[in-house]
Amino acid sequence: MLNYIKSQKITASINTVIKYLSHLEKAYAIRKLPKYSLKVKRKLEFFEKVYNEDIAFSVICREDKDITHNLENIIYNELIFMGYELFLYDNNGKEIDFWL
Repeated sequence: MLNYIKSQKITASINTVIKYLSHLEKAYAIRKLPKYSLKVKRKLEFFEKVYNEDIAFSVICREDKDITHNLENIIYNELIFMGYELFLYDNNGKEIDFWL
């Protein structure tokens, strides 16, 4: 997220980005998907994937209208609605988005 903000020629610190993401999460606009790990130290690393609570945010805000991103977000929201506890699993760069 910080790299994207910097690529847009906007100056912001990592603390500012974390604070804004926290505000969006408290407003139920986004939800974070934590990384799965058996090691506590890796769980504490700041790497979480962010999903929209309402798919309309993706449709309205994104210029490229990436259908794969929107479908992934819909599946995420449905799994959360059904009561699953989800994680992001990374196996040496090969990412599994929904680890149950």
